[in-house]
Amino acid sequence: MKLTIFGATGLSGKLLTKQALDQGYEVTAYARNPSKLDFSHPNLKVVHGDLNNLTAIKQAVEGADVVISLLGPTGRTKGFPVSDGMANIVNAMKEKYINRLIATATPSAADPNDSFDLKFRLAVLMIKLLMGDAYSDIVKTAGVIRESGFNWTIVRLPFLNNKPKKGKVNSGYVGSGEIHFSLSRADLVDFLLA
Repeated sequence: MKLTIFGATGLSGKLLTKQALDQGYEVTAYARNPSKLDFSHPNLKVVHGDLNNLTAIKQAVEGADVVISLLGPTGRTKGFPVSDGMANIVNAMKEKYINRLIATATPSAADPNDSFDLKFRLAVLMIKLLMGDAYSDIVKTAGVIRESGFNWTIVRLPFLNNKPKKGKVNSGYVGSGEIHFSLSRADLVDFLLA
């Protein structure tokens, strides 16, 4: 199976890329700064580009069975670079007839099945108040994905940590009592590949 990974140079992205390669996937990693991928593999192809480069994005998704995005705004984000980039990814996927998209977001991208959970509500409120553009970018990104018409999955993340893998991810909607406030990157990577 061929995967294209956006966000492959971040902490979670590197773990995902390495584990996918170890499991026998062919991986195309899209990177603004390819030197951040400090490893090589016979089944790894790196495409250099930013989220505004539609030509490079099309090259990256060409032939993919699944596109996985670990893109997300930072506190320094101004404007809506991730949602604009996701619109470019969606357009490239449509042109290349690719239908499966898995993307990470945060609980800021609310779902109609969510119910009240104080700790998540406070975390989202803090992000909205302190990092308004980042909050809006997350919400807009989820909207682009939901309106794509693809077979999509949005994995809304709690706080990520670097603890060892537990081997189990509690998944569900906010307020369901099934999800925790933190998750190890190692467990996230297993969940995404599964």
